[in-house]
Amino acid sequence: MGDKTLHDSHARMPNDDFPPEQTRGRGESLGADRRTKEIREKILSSVQYIAAIPPAASKALDILMDPDVDLPKVIPCLEFDPGLTSNLLRLVNSPYFGFQRDITSVREACIRLGIRRVRDLVVASVVGPIVRQSIKGYSLESCALWEHSVATAIASEKLSGALGIQMPFATFTSAILHDVGKIVMGTFVEIGSGPIMRLSREQGLDFNKAEQQILGTDHAEVGAALLHEWSFPQIIVDVVRWHHDPEEAPEPSISLDIVHCADGIAIMSGIGIGQDGLRYRISDDVSKRLGVSTKIYERVIFETLTMMTKMKDIFSLTSI
Repeated sequence: MGDKTLHDSHARMPNDDFPPEQTRGRGESLGADRRTKEIREKILSSVQYIAAIPPAASKALDILMDPDVDLPKVIPCLEFDPGLTSNLLRLVNSPYFGFQRDITSVREACIRLGIRRVRDLVVASVVGPIVRQSIKGYSLESCALWEHSVATAIASEKLSGALGIQMPFATFTSAILHDVGKIVMGTFVEIGSGPIMRLSREQGLDFNKAEQQILGTDHAEVGAALLHEWSFPQIIVDVVRWHHDPEEAPEPSISLDIVHCADGIAIMSGIGIGQDGLRYRISDDVSKRLGVSTKIYERVIFETLTMMTKMKDIFSLTSI
């Protein structure tokens, strides 16, 4: 995909591109629906203009995303990239893992942590710079989206532990990536924020539902399209796509349920939320399906906040 970035010509629209809300006749409604479809197509086509993951990191992720990959294949792809090596060692020596002495090589890190955890850390080191930007459409200051992403990933792990569930493949990675669509949607939401917020408030809709009605899509669908563009595994694409609407997913998924609840926990913790943050609800059905009680939610919120404080310097978190 090269090193393209999101150009203004593809990201910006005049205000009159937005369909009028609610009070319109049949002819006006058809015209508004057509404009909404055009907006949707413009947004989804914008994913191709987001900078690609660096080639070395992309190659490493291709290998790491194979559930059956073994260490002899993983170690060389990390050792020959100085950026990946330094980021991995910085993260593995953080308080999060609590090793008694410093780990000084990629080989030792892979042996100590295992491939699953190494994959999680590589994704975090690669995605971090992309999602650290401020996103005005969601009123997210610089690093706020990154902080929320990290909090959701930690909450997914803490929630799994509290429930006695072994996290399925790539759950932590899906949690890190769940809101990546906001980097594409930001400009569109900024222009349409008035109608979106008004619709959300007046009809009691979750923010993403209001996004869908005004823009024809939401950050979850756009995030899934972006990850598909980046060739991430379908299991991760699906979690990102349905993380606000797990009941609408084509198939049930423990990973999806965990990330959905973990996202809500990060929001309740007040970490990295923007103007949309207080307009989401955790599904009662998902909470019941997982067996998450109020007491468990309270425990995981506390554990997530505690761990985020410890991880502040490691993940370059600014407001924890």
